[in-house]
Amino acid sequence: MIALPETLPALAAAVAAFTGVAILLLARHRRRYASRICRRWGLDPGDVAILSSDLGRQRSDRRLIADGLVGSPDVLFRDRRSRQIVVGEAKSRHYRGAVTAYERYQVTLYCGMAQRLYRRPVRAIILYGNGRRVPLAFDEGLYRELLAIRGDCRRAMD
Repeated sequence: MIALPETLPALAAAVAAFTGVAILLLARHRRRYASRICRRWGLDPGDVAILSSDLGRQRSDRRLIADGLVGSPDVLFRDRRSRQIVVGEAKSRHYRGAVTAYERYQVTLYCGMAQRLYRRPVRAIILYGNGRRVPLAFDEGLYRELLAIRGDCRRAMD
C-alpha cells in the first residue's frame, strides 16, 4: 500500500477553500456586471434578469429564432414580477428627437421573435450613445408587415 503524506488533507482543504473563494469572486463580478447593464437601460437589477447579452466580454450564444428569422439583440431582459420580456438595443448615434425607421424595424423584429419564443408580453428600450433611453411598445401589425415583405428583401439581396 502507498503511504500518503500527512499534509494531504490540509492541502485538499486549502485547494477547496481557494476554489470556493474564486467561485464567490466570479459570481460577485458577474452580478456587478449585470447590475451595470440593467442600470444602463434604466432597469432595476433586482427587478429583471438578463436572459442574454451580446455586449462586451460576457456574450451569450442565445439567439432569437422564430418565423424564419434569426436575430441577436444587444441584451434581453425578463421582468421577474410580470415575466415581460424587454429587448434592449444600443445605438452609437446620439438621439436627436426621433427613432429612425431602420431602428424601429430592427427592434420590432426582435420583439416579435421574442414574443413567439417566450410567449410573454414584450417591449423594447433603445439606448443611444448620448445616454438617452427611448422605450418602444411592440407593434404586432408592423411585425406582420415586415414578415410579409421578407421574401422581397431576400430577393433584393441576391
